[in-house]
Amino acid sequence: MPVITVSKEVYEYLNKLREEFGLSYSDIIMILIKVFNSNEIPSLLEEQNKLLRRQNEILEEICKVLKDLKSIMIAGQLFKREVSMKKEVTISEKFMGLPSFVVDNPWLEVLAKKGRF
Repeated sequence: MPVITVSKEVYEYLNKLREEFGLSYSDIIMILIKVFNSNEIPSLLEEQNKLLRRQNEILEEICKVLKDLKSIMIAGQLFKREVSMKKEVTISEKFMGLPSFVVDNPWLEVLAKKGRF
């Protein structure tokens, strides 16, 4: 029977696997060789990379939405302070700092009055 030399660290890891799974050293090494030579690993890694890229895209979109929401909330707080300090506020002052689609929206005036008596 041929003999191979391995580092102590490799030997301890192989011994741990041997005890855990009840396999011989040869069986463990053969499994590792088959896994290493398997064509499935690159495709599985590529699939995992695709999923991680998509996950990162989604997280970037979430961060952008949260950043925009934070800006709108800050602008809303400023708007509330302005209204409480003055009785009459012009539309341009009211929506200052908000995105253009908010400034030009005629429904915001209606919605702003909602809940007030």
